[in-house]
Amino acid sequence: MWVNPLFHRDRTAALDFVGRNPFATIVGSTPIQAAHLPVLLDDLNDPRYLIGHVPLVDPIVEQFRRGARVLAVFGGPAGYVSPAVMTGTALPTYNFVAVHVTGSAEAIDDEEFLLDHLHALTRAAEAAKSYEPQCAWSIRGAAAERAESLLEHIAAFRIEIDTVDAKFKLGQDKSVDDRSRIQHALAGSQNANDRAVAALMSANSRRCATPETRTVRTTESSAHPAVAD
Repeated sequence: MWVNPLFHRDRTAALDFVGRNPFATIVGSTPIQAAHLPVLLDDLNDPRYLIGHVPLVDPIVEQFRRGARVLAVFGGPAGYVSPAVMTGTALPTYNFVAVHVTGSAEAIDDEEFLLDHLHALTRAAEAAKSYEPQCAWSIRGAAAERAESLLEHIAAFRIEIDTVDAKFKLGQDKSVDDRSRIQHALAGSQNANDRAVAALMSANSRRCATPETRTVRTTESSAHPAVAD
């Protein structure tokens, strides 16, 4: 993924985003195949692996078994930015966040590992949910029996984290006034994705630009029209 330097975030920020947005599109290349799966970081403080599970009937399992390099794509909300919101001459664009993680995959044929992962994945998802009922559900009783009956049909896998690329495109190439206008417009939208982008813009606005960065913004926004970012 090409990342305009204005929109780059470091590995720590990228993996923090992955931890909060764990649903990935995992792409294998030989042949080209994709799977849409939730994954967990093995360690929130010093992550080395993405860990997940996949149905054995999914052909991407074979790529995991032979240790293929794969790409995991994590997408956040995206919001359309209309030129009508901005001052002066502008082009249509989108604000969004995306993180790409590449690494070697490995299938793990270990039922205990798999079951531990399913419990961990459920705990993390239950803790992160923001709707009712707030009480945390867990795999136990009849649900545990059902889960154990499915173990022979799914496989755990992990991806060793190698390269991490993050693109936080949140209006850094716009003037302070236009960023404020965009954020205000998206915050007032009826679209939940737009409001989520506005919240990301608000958080990102606390990252103050240096004079050198402002110079790069002017140069790069001329060289790379917003519609192509």
